Order: sequence, then C-alpha cells, then structure tokens
Amino acid sequence: MQKKKFIKRRGAYATPQAIGPQIERLLSLFVKSQGFAEARIILDWEKIMGTSLSRQTQPQKISFLKGQRGGGALTLLVTSAIAPEIMHLSPQIIERINGYFGYEAVQRIVLKHGLIKEMQSQRKEHPHAVQRKLEASEIQEITNLVAEIPDENLQNALSKLGMSLMGRKNP
Repeated sequence: MQKKKFIKRRGAYATPQAIGPQIERLLSLFVKSQGFAEARIILDWEKIMGTSLSRQTQPQKISFLKGQRGGGALTLLVTSAIAPEIMHLSPQIIERINGYFGYEAVQRIVLKHGLIKEMQSQRKEHPHAVQRKLEASEIQEITNLVAEIPDENLQNALSKLGMSLMGRKNP
C-alpha cells in the first residue's frame, strides 16, 4: 500500500487549491512592484468605469503619501482627443473609484497622454460569423414566433435577430 505524498509547509500539509482566488493576490505582488497600490483597479477597470470609458482610459498607478493608503493621485493614460472630457468627468470618475473601493482611495486624477493598449483581460473581438442562407421553413418559424408581439418595431428587430442567430454556421 503506497502512501500519498503531501508537501509539508508551515506546519500544515498543503493540498491542491484552485488558482482563481489566488490570482488577485499573485497579481497584486507584481503590480505593487510596478507602483500600483491597488491591483483591483487594473483587474476591475471595466467594471468600475464601464465599457466606453475603460476602452478610452488606462490606469497607470495610484500614488499615495508615504504611510497612507487613501487620498491618492490616480495617473490615467488617455489619448489627447478624450483628455478634456476626462478632466470634465474627473469628479464622477473619482466618485466611482472610491465607491467601488469603499473608502477615499483617490483624491485627484493626473492625466498622461499616450496610446491606449488593449488590456489582456479584455475580450478580443470575434470576426463576423459566417452566415448561411435560411430555408423557407426556418424563416416561417421565426415569423410565427414573433407574430404575437404587438410592437411592430420590436417584432422586426427580434425577427432580424432570430434570423441572424439561426443563420450562423457552426465552426
């Protein structure tokens, strides 16, 4: 009978763990070495700012006074075209960030002009799906499904959506 081998670490036996919960901890060590006080601002930037603003801005770092964890200055990378709008929206951006963290993490925003790189966490756009021609029976089925909807605009939109989805070819 063979014994299971476990690695002894810090007085306890290590067991396999899921990596998902550990990613933020591991990333925060790397990110802090790069000058980021909060790794979550990078990981959750799209959640904090929304899709539109997150694609036009990129957090660079949060600078705090020595020994403090609040009232920092967030450096944002922005394109020159969006910079005036970001300056105008800075009170709302600060409010969103502080609301997300639950304390006054950011007190002011510093803009840095440059090109925004696609963040690795964002999904890449999929090329347009290849469409096949629908048969008459399939078109009739979709028409019957949306026929009971009283709003004609909604009925047309749902019909187009149904035809688009049904017409996709599986790769």
